[in-house]
Amino acid sequence: MRTAISLILGLIASYGGPVLADHEAGRDVFRESCIGCHAIGCNRIGPKLGGIIGRTAGAIADFDGYSDAMRKSGIIWSKETLNAYLTDPASVVPENAMASFGRIDDEAKRRDLIDFLIEPDNSLDLCF
Repeated sequence: MRTAISLILGLIASYGGPVLADHEAGRDVFRESCIGCHAIGCNRIGPKLGGIIGRTAGAIADFDGYSDAMRKSGIIWSKETLNAYLTDPASVVPENAMASFGRIDDEAKRRDLIDFLIEPDNSLDLCF
């Protein structure tokens, strides 16, 4: 837990520099990295990501696929917490279901994806 907190605090301190995010590039990152499990407006294998900023992790009532770790994490999603989580999901929420899939190593791609998630469109949604 200390490691996760240290990671989050370090990433918060380094996030939000002068480089601006690119919304369209974020849409591309969503398509490349997230769409296999997530959509914006509907739950799939993973929970819907529309409205994620300000939401408590593991709290969508109509999604039952959360790990116990995610439900108990107490995280409120913000730019900073998403950045930390996408940098290393297993360190931020050990034993979560996305631990081995959600890592985005490229800082610019994370920033762009987060920008897209703040004001997403659901044109890429594959809702069944």
